[in-house]
Amino acid sequence: MSNYGAPGGYEQPRAAGKATAALIVAIIGLFVCAPIGGVVALILAGQAAREIRESGGRLTGESSVKAARVIAIIEIALFAFVVLGSIIAIVVLGGSDEDLDDVQPTPQPKIVLRAYVVEPAGA
Repeated sequence: MSNYGAPGGYEQPRAAGKATAALIVAIIGLFVCAPIGGVVALILAGQAAREIRESGGRLTGESSVKAARVIAIIEIALFAFVVLGSIIAIVVLGGSDEDLDDVQPTPQPKIVLRAYVVEPAGA
Protein backbone atom coordinates (compact mmCIF):
# COMPACT_ATOMS: atom_id res chain seq x y z
CA MET A 1 0.00 0.00 0.00
CA SER A 2 1.29 3.44 -0.92
CA ASN A 3 1.53 6.37 1.48
CA TYR A 4 1.24 8.89 -1.35
CA GLY A 5 -1.99 10.79 -1.89
CA ALA A 6 -5.31 10.40 -0.22
CA PRO A 7 -7.20 7.09 -0.23
CA GLY A 8 -9.50 6.51 -3.15
CA GLY A 9 -7.47 8.71 -5.49
CA TYR A 10 -8.87 11.91 -3.99
CA GLU A 11 -6.66 14.85 -4.86
CA GLN A 12 -6.19 17.77 -2.47
CA PRO A 13 -7.55 21.03 -3.95
CA ARG A 14 -4.87 23.51 -4.94
CA ALA A 15 -4.93 27.23 -5.60
CA ALA A 16 -5.37 28.40 -9.17
CA GLY A 17 -2.20 30.03 -10.46
CA LYS A 18 -4.06 32.65 -12.47
CA ALA A 19 -6.02 33.72 -9.39
CA THR A 20 -2.79 34.42 -7.56
CA ALA A 21 -1.31 36.12 -10.62
CA ALA A 22 -4.40 38.32 -10.96
CA LEU A 23 -4.11 39.43 -7.34
CA ILE A 24 -0.38 40.18 -7.67
CA VAL A 25 -0.87 42.12 -10.93
CA ALA A 26 -3.73 44.12 -9.40
CA ILE A 27 -1.69 45.09 -6.35
CA ILE A 28 1.48 45.95 -8.28
CA GLY A 29 -0.51 47.71 -11.00
CA LEU A 30 -2.02 49.99 -8.38
CA PHE A 31 1.43 51.50 -7.77
CA VAL A 32 3.24 51.01 -11.07
CA CYS A 33 1.01 51.33 -14.12
CA ALA A 34 -2.53 51.96 -12.99
CA PRO A 35 -4.85 51.37 -15.93
CA ILE A 36 -2.83 48.65 -17.63
CA GLY A 37 -2.35 46.60 -14.46
CA GLY A 38 -6.06 46.87 -13.66
CA VAL A 39 -7.15 45.69 -17.09
CA VAL A 40 -4.68 42.80 -17.08
CA ALA A 41 -5.80 41.82 -13.56
CA LEU A 42 -9.46 41.81 -14.64
CA ILE A 43 -8.64 39.59 -17.61
CA LEU A 44 -6.62 37.17 -15.47
CA ALA A 45 -9.33 37.13 -12.80
CA GLY A 46 -11.96 36.22 -15.40
CA GLN A 47 -9.82 33.39 -16.75
CA ALA A 48 -9.08 32.14 -13.22
CA ALA A 49 -12.77 32.21 -12.26
CA ARG A 50 -13.63 30.14 -15.33
CA GLU A 51 -10.84 27.63 -14.58
CA ILE A 52 -11.98 27.31 -10.94
CA ARG A 53 -15.61 26.84 -11.98
CA GLU A 54 -14.71 24.19 -14.57
CA SER A 55 -12.28 22.33 -12.30
CA GLY A 56 -15.00 20.57 -10.36
CA GLY A 57 -13.48 21.43 -6.99
CA ARG A 58 -9.86 20.64 -7.85
CA LEU A 59 -8.91 24.35 -7.90
CA THR A 60 -9.50 26.99 -5.26
CA GLY A 61 -8.84 30.71 -5.17
CA GLU A 62 -12.26 32.33 -5.43
CA SER A 63 -11.33 34.85 -2.73
CA SER A 64 -8.16 35.83 -4.62
CA VAL A 65 -10.25 36.34 -7.76
CA LYS A 66 -12.73 38.56 -5.90
CA ALA A 67 -9.95 40.58 -4.26
CA ALA A 68 -8.16 41.02 -7.61
CA ARG A 69 -11.38 42.23 -9.24
CA VAL A 70 -12.10 44.73 -6.46
CA ILE A 71 -8.55 46.13 -6.48
CA ALA A 72 -8.52 46.32 -10.30
CA ILE A 73 -11.84 48.17 -10.42
CA ILE A 74 -10.68 50.62 -7.74
CA GLU A 75 -7.42 51.08 -9.66
CA ILE A 76 -9.20 51.87 -12.93
CA ALA A 77 -11.71 54.16 -11.20
CA LEU A 78 -8.92 56.11 -9.45
CA PHE A 79 -7.06 56.51 -12.73
CA ALA A 80 -10.22 57.75 -14.46
CA PHE A 81 -10.84 60.18 -11.57
CA VAL A 82 -7.30 61.57 -11.83
CA VAL A 83 -7.54 61.98 -15.61
CA LEU A 84 -10.95 63.63 -15.38
CA GLY A 85 -9.77 65.90 -12.56
CA SER A 86 -6.72 66.89 -14.58
CA ILE A 87 -8.84 67.74 -17.60
CA ILE A 88 -11.20 69.83 -15.47
CA ALA A 89 -8.25 71.60 -13.81
CA ILE A 90 -6.71 72.42 -17.17
CA VAL A 91 -9.99 73.79 -18.49
CA VAL A 92 -10.84 75.79 -15.35
CA LEU A 93 -7.41 76.95 -14.25
CA GLY A 94 -5.78 77.08 -17.62
CA GLY A 95 -8.21 79.63 -18.94
CA SER A 96 -7.81 81.02 -22.41
CA ASP A 97 -5.35 83.29 -24.13
CA GLU A 98 -7.71 86.27 -23.74
CA ASP A 99 -6.00 87.23 -20.50
CA LEU A 100 -2.67 87.43 -22.28
CA ASP A 101 -3.84 90.10 -24.75
CA ASP A 102 -3.62 92.82 -22.07
CA VAL A 103 -0.11 91.93 -21.02
CA GLN A 104 2.57 94.22 -22.39
CA PRO A 105 5.83 92.59 -23.34
CA THR A 106 8.74 93.27 -21.03
CA PRO A 107 11.14 95.71 -22.69
CA GLN A 108 14.44 94.13 -23.46
CA PRO A 109 17.60 96.04 -22.67
CA LYS A 110 19.39 97.40 -25.70
CA ILE A 111 22.91 96.32 -26.11
CA VAL A 112 25.12 98.62 -28.15
CA LEU A 113 28.51 97.47 -29.24
CA ARG A 114 30.93 100.08 -30.49
CA ALA A 115 34.18 99.31 -32.13
CA TYR A 116 37.02 101.80 -32.11
CA VAL A 117 39.90 101.51 -34.43
CA VAL A 118 43.12 102.94 -33.13
CA GLU A 119 45.83 103.53 -35.65
CA PRO A 120 49.39 103.54 -34.49
CA ALA A 121 51.06 106.95 -34.30
CA GLY A 122 53.43 107.66 -37.07
CA ALA A 123 51.81 105.41 -39.57
